[in-house]
Amino acid sequence: ERFSVNNKNNELCQSLIEKYHLQNHFVLTFLGRIAPEKSITVIIDALKKVVAINDNIRFLIVGGGPQLEELKEYVKNDHIEPYVIFTGPQSGEMVPAHYHISNMFISASLSETQGLTYIEAMASSISVIARYDDQLVDVIDDGENGFFFKPRDGKDLNQKIEDILSMNEHQIKEIKDHAYQTAKAYDVNDISQNLVDIFNGI
Repeated sequence: ERFSVNNKNNELCQSLIEKYHLQNHFVLTFLGRIAPEKSITVIIDALKKVVAINDNIRFLIVGGGPQLEELKEYVKNDHIEPYVIFTGPQSGEMVPAHYHISNMFISASLSETQGLTYIEAMASSISVIARYDDQLVDVIDDGENGFFFKPRDGKDLNQKIEDILSMNEHQIKEIKDHAYQTAKAYDVNDISQNLVDIFNGI
């Protein structure tokens, strides 16, 4: 419920869109700890190839961490600063709004154990692009509620992003709807009932 678009704060979202200058752009968002194990440079490298073909895209990096300043320099050296926005750390109250102003969540992390940010994104009615990981196969159904990529020097990811940008509105809506339905299975009430059933031996 916290992430549902039914509880979307429209005024806050509009203020963030204006703050980050996201009007009329396709917004990819990473939200999490800014650290080497998240492999954010893989996304930046792919983005550099994408903007050479389609510059109507912005990459929102939400969070803080030990690699933040390094990534800012990395983006500067790659000359793609206009396409990458670093928001810094955000309070829990602000997190849902950052999903709600996004078109898609993206992560190249190899350190996920439960994929909570993916589920949060899906609960916000946006789909995800994720680096393939066995831990995520129960969450992401490739091509149905999101997309997997397997990086080969970033080549697969930039092609995946380009393919998504070329999808029509109906295709995107269908994937978003599937993403939301996936997230509903992780609702606290459903999870609690499942645990009760297990303890009761059902």
